[in-house]
Amino acid sequence: MKQYTQKEKKLVENKLIRELKKRGVFNCKGNPEQLKGFPDRMIFINNHIIFVEFKAGKKLGSYYKQTPLQKKWQEQIEKSGSYYKLVIGQEGVDAFLAWFDIMVEFFGKFNCF
Repeated sequence: MKQYTQKEKKLVENKLIRELKKRGVFNCKGNPEQLKGFPDRMIFINNHIIFVEFKAGKKLGSYYKQTPLQKKWQEQIEKSGSYYKLVIGQEGVDAFLAWFDIMVEFFGKFNCF
């Protein structure tokens, strides 16, 4: 089995970033270095923030799962009324985008810039 690196995780994240850019949706890096376990990316649509955690997935050689601290962040974010999505692998991006397109259709899209 090949050794997992951040490179594989970045492939997944970059795919989503490209698709969001095509849709004209504002998003930004969400994980400040001082907050361990905080989600990787934040996506803004209308009055909602979607927090996204990326995992490379088995197809890219990764068996990493959510850490206990990431699960605590998920719980806190969801309790606050925001959305938390765990995106695993390239197919996870496709599933997320299908869900996201429905959200945009329902809530509308807010362009910050």
